[in-house]
Amino acid sequence: MVALPADKSVFLAKDPPMWPPLQGSETCGVYCSGFVLLRLDGPGRNFLIRWLGSYDASRWCLGKDGSWTTDGAWAGTAYEQGQLNELAHGELAASVFELPQALFNSPWERPICRPQPVVVHLMRRPGEWCMQAKEERVAVAFAALLGKAKAAAHSTASKSKCVNFKNGDGLPRHAATLAVWEKQERDWIPARNAWCSAARCLERHMPCAGCGASFSMQDEALQPEDCDGGYLEV
Repeated sequence: MVALPADKSVFLAKDPPMWPPLQGSETCGVYCSGFVLLRLDGPGRNFLIRWLGSYDASRWCLGKDGSWTTDGAWAGTAYEQGQLNELAHGELAASVFELPQALFNSPWERPICRPQPVVVHLMRRPGEWCMQAKEERVAVAFAALLGKAKAAAHSTASKSKCVNFKNGDGLPRHAATLAVWEKQERDWIPARNAWCSAARCLERHMPCAGCGASFSMQDEALQPEDCDGGYLEV
């Protein structure tokens, strides 16, 4: 926090490239509510109070199965992320400082013995239509990051494959090296196309990759322009 601008109190990062901005947010982009860093000074506390107060309970309904639903668009104004962006891009924008998404809200973990972003946000990816698929992927990622990294630290063979970095953590300190990380974020997008291409076909009901359950596709705008309605080989 010491190195961050003293006149800012709210530090945010945008959504990763794999999630295009919502309609109307293409120019300014969308801050992700999965990572929010605040100074607990006056402006920071004010932001928290205003954000909490923006929740509109009338837009949510509790079903008999115990689940909450809303007619609001995903990540829109009925959700915490939508309200976060209303404030951050609106009347409280002066308190906000944007941090690099590639370092503070990256959706993918790097191989072991390579430098990791400051914040790895293992969020849902396009094509993961139920929690099971996501939870299984996240469990594997955590096992690799926490378990194998610890083992690698005590393995002579693994140590020989690790890279020694000048700054210790391997994170970029300059615009040129940050640009390399940002390019990696953009280039990583094709890795998720295998997930989402089939799920974005003309078919309205798709089986989840995790559990096989069928989910109704509500938004035809997700369909790729070159989709012919068939399943793509993945």
